[in-house]
Amino acid sequence: MTNKCVSYRQDLERAHWEISKYHILDTPPETCYDDIVCLAASLYKCPIAFLAFIDFNRKRLFLKSKLGIEFVHLPISVDYNYEMILHDKPIMIVDTLEMEPRIYGISDIRFYTAVPLSVRGQRLGTICLCDYIPREDLLKQGIESLERLGRQVISQLGLRLSVETLKNKNKLLRKVCEEKSKILELLSHDIRQPLINITASSEVLLRDSELSTQGHLEFVQTNYANARFMTKLVDELLHTVKLDFNTTPLNFTRNSVELVSFVHGIVKKNLVAANRKSIVLKFKALGTDHYDVVEPVPPPHDDKPVESSAESNTISDMRALVESLAAIQTKTTTKQSITCCVNYIKMEQVINNLISNAIKFSHPNSSIKIKVGAKDNKTAFISVRDYGLGIPSDEIPNLFKPFEKVSVKPTGGETSTGLGLAIVRNIVVAHGGQMNVKSSVGQGSKFEATIPMTDSDDDFYSAEDDVTA
Repeated sequence: MTNKCVSYRQDLERAHWEISKYHILDTPPETCYDDIVCLAASLYKCPIAFLAFIDFNRKRLFLKSKLGIEFVHLPISVDYNYEMILHDKPIMIVDTLEMEPRIYGISDIRFYTAVPLSVRGQRLGTICLCDYIPREDLLKQGIESLERLGRQVISQLGLRLSVETLKNKNKLLRKVCEEKSKILELLSHDIRQPLINITASSEVLLRDSELSTQGHLEFVQTNYANARFMTKLVDELLHTVKLDFNTTPLNFTRNSVELVSFVHGIVKKNLVAANRKSIVLKFKALGTDHYDVVEPVPPPHDDKPVESSAESNTISDMRALVESLAAIQTKTTTKQSITCCVNYIKMEQVINNLISNAIKFSHPNSSIKIKVGAKDNKTAFISVRDYGLGIPSDEIPNLFKPFEKVSVKPTGGETSTGLGLAIVRNIVVAHGGQMNVKSSVGQGSKFEATIPMTDSDDDFYSAEDDVTA
């Protein structure tokens, strides 16, 4: 094999490796390339123009766009037009009469000019103009315009590569999301069985007539209710993780619920978490002029020895819960009621998530305001307002995307999956509502869920829109 053949093969191999990244060989015509070829032919008044890319495997040129010829492929070999294909600089042959053999095998060609298409010094192809007569007049015009058009081709290739890269990343992200869903499903199964055991043991305790105090009984009842709720929640999560967030609708049964008492009951379930950080939960319903304030319970002071670490925290939480439940047994007085048709489990999941997030990102000894009201005769709202860390404005658009986490960290070292708000939004949207958020770094956040009402009344409490309320 001659040195020319070796060099020829090596050059074409490098060209093939580069061009293969763009996935452009043997693709249908595209307007962006056709326009460039037509413009080149018009500028130079040539009857033949084409844009060709090197196809190493088949040892030919693929004509992506062409004018004046019918060929889709042109053969290439060492014997002819090799140097024209892999030329480093633009070339112009005014009269090809003395050249043998014919250029690209096309008969009667008397004029030929071309510019190389290169990326990082590697030739990918060429944009060519041909005529059946000599064109000495084009010597003065030069080929600067053709070079500019060649650069436009390279720009289009770059855009094509960017689109391909984004498509591949999108496929990868979908695969990762599917894998995360599988992991969540497995974890949910692992969590479900211990919860069933807790529910069963709590049920046995409830049947025990020797429970010593009313406080102990209320604690076991709360333990039992929470365990049952979490079991149902895990079942719902198993269903939810199979969905494509924000695109696949949730289907579930719904029942009529009086929203004020419903939310008030859920607030009570978050007392222990709030009490750990000495956070005051303030609940306000439509038609009232005040908040129901749930003060944090102070640590117990008695003569009993102080338990160590985890055991101490657990017992302290149990005592706090018993005392907190006794502190808020009075009913919330309202002038009107709000009736909505919701899925109990899913809507409780929404409210729990919003309150627990507010607790996570609130400072100790602060407060959280939970409001329930109606914007008009058709729409009810539930808002949770904290005075904690706040969220950077550039992160707010991504809050409701699966597995997205904010840069600010919970004030008590709590953990987060980045999945909660994605599920919250999906549930609210499935109820025919929407999620809104306002936040300012250092001033806190306000999350509001709106859902349709089933009944209407004349006197409604209006939601406060300002984040400083």
